[in-house]
Amino acid sequence: MEQICGILRSSGSVNRPVYPRESRFLKELRDATADYPGALMGTAPDAGQLMTLLLGLVNAKKIIEIGVFTGYSLLLTALSIPEDGKITAIDVSRKAYDDIGLPIMQKAGVEHKIDFVESPALPVLDKLLENAENEGTFYCWPYLL
Repeated sequence: MEQICGILRSSGSVNRPVYPRESRFLKELRDATADYPGALMGTAPDAGQLMTLLLGLVNAKKIIEIGVFTGYSLLLTALSIPEDGKITAIDVSRKAYDDIGLPIMQKAGVEHKIDFVESPALPVLDKLLENAENEGTFYCWPYLL
């Protein structure tokens, strides 16, 4: 290994993930998103690992995700919640999700957990609140980039 500006750098080719707890589906989605316009909107893998921990701690089963883009955090959430968990994913456009994320969600076997709503968030949230059965049942993820 050589040292460059205080950073160790391998002189050989290392074929291992940078984030060892990142599933192959998350890595595939992250790699596919890297070349997509607006890629900087994607969730960072280290933030994703924190999200996984927090979702497990609160035992979340019903989640609202506002802002999907290609769906990295959506996939991470779907992989983290129980098999009977549900996610209401809201975004004004599903183009990036359809182009990049959806095929990987299908490969990962989590598409059945996701209800994607193409809409501004407020009308969807208002509609969810109108249903008394939803009161106190959603875990709303306050995640800001």
